[in-house]
Amino acid sequence: MPNLALARIRKDLIGTWKLVSYTSKPAGKDGPIEYPLGKDAKGYIIYTADGYMSAQIMRPGSKFYSSLDPFATADDEAADAARHYLAYNGPFEVIEHEGKVAVKHHADLALVPNWVGSQQLRFCELEGDELVLMPTQPWILNDQFTESPKRKRCLMSHLTLASWASVVPCSCLDLATASQSSLEISPVTHTLTMLPHENPECGVKFVPAIEYFDSADADSFLAKENGYIDWPDFRILKSEEYPVHHEPINLGVTYRSWVLNSPVYLQWCHKQAKEQGAQFIRANVVSMEEAISIFQGQSQGSDADDIQAVINATGRGLNDPDSFPSRGQFIIVSNQCDKTISHHWADGSSTVIIPRPLGGGTVIGGTKEPNSWSEDISDTVTKTILKRVAGICPELIDRADNGTDEAHGFEIRQVYAARRPMRRGGLRLEKEMLSQGIPIVHCYGAGASGFKISWGVAKQVERLISSTQLLVNDPLETS
Repeated sequence: MPNLALARIRKDLIGTWKLVSYTSKPAGKDGPIEYPLGKDAKGYIIYTADGYMSAQIMRPGSKFYSSLDPFATADDEAADAARHYLAYNGPFEVIEHEGKVAVKHHADLALVPNWVGSQQLRFCELEGDELVLMPTQPWILNDQFTESPKRKRCLMSHLTLASWASVVPCSCLDLATASQSSLEISPVTHTLTMLPHENPECGVKFVPAIEYFDSADADSFLAKENGYIDWPDFRILKSEEYPVHHEPINLGVTYRSWVLNSPVYLQWCHKQAKEQGAQFIRANVVSMEEAISIFQGQSQGSDADDIQAVINATGRGLNDPDSFPSRGQFIIVSNQCDKTISHHWADGSSTVIIPRPLGGGTVIGGTKEPNSWSEDISDTVTKTILKRVAGICPELIDRADNGTDEAHGFEIRQVYAARRPMRRGGLRLEKEMLSQGIPIVHCYGAGASGFKISWGVAKQVERLISSTQLLVNDPLETS
């Protein structure tokens, strides 16, 4: 079965599935259908875009513990509850097994101790909104061999943001009132340098970076104002360090950069903010005034009226006419890479290779398609990405490409589309007053550079809130 077909099935699995029925019957013979956890069993199985799963099934109506402390309850009560519950989680893979599609669950955690560290392999039948999972081998259940369960989708939640980020010192934003290199290098590099050491769970990692350019004038391109030469470990590559068959490349550079796994990093940021007292409210709004009204309606006491400032970091600026999406198609592969690589082609397109800290595997891509919201995956684009990446980084491939493998030696986990919030004129970073007399700082439209400049922009936002300035006119402080 082609890797691309398995990747499409993996993409369709992502989301939350609600249990419809959990049944068993004697293996290899006719017999009555049984319900190990009752006909009204409840459960969910969740597959995440970064390659993890969690399965929970229970029989409703278990007896309440006599103690509010679950660790202090009587042994017989705990045993009875555990007998009516199945749970495990860990990484997952979609593979071919005996000519059929199967999903392999790696049980890192499990309620059944025997399952910890095991691989739970299930045949996978997916049609529309219905998913059927069956063990590839009979189970022993009530001293009989049985076959197993059926689930139905409850909620499908596709990943709409890229699951990676890396930083390259390119002047891709039009910041008329702020220094791009200042935003990137000073607070960003310092803060992100410390994060992996002080908070290794945050999803940030420093790695070597390589960039190849088909069209670049070395003298002007490497001018100090462009930022490259200020990056740690920067040097110009020799031509013999280029990939084989590198004829289009006329400039290559390397430096020390960082990559991050954005779902992991954002969860870490969310946790840090909550610990600092931040309150999170989910709501659909069409204006800043509506957002303020919702906040006031859900807040209590003096907080509802004591709004010191509003920060508009909505990505597209609540339908700013200058904002537009830029779609990119990317692939997550299991192949491991210890550096990030970019190849900027003469036609303006780019190929990227970005390792994913903590999440495993590597993101490769991609495309730049302005004004596209499409989630459709192009097989032609996928094949082009695989071929280009195999050419610029052959060591990433586990096996030799014999020219017939459509995956070019890559083990594909997922193919997905991401949209970046672009803006004509670049990042909007300015302050104005709302009709209620509340100052608002606009900070959106960073496109693909959002993570890259986030810490530096946050410093500027802080300065605007505490000053009478309406625009950022002064160089970013580096202290």
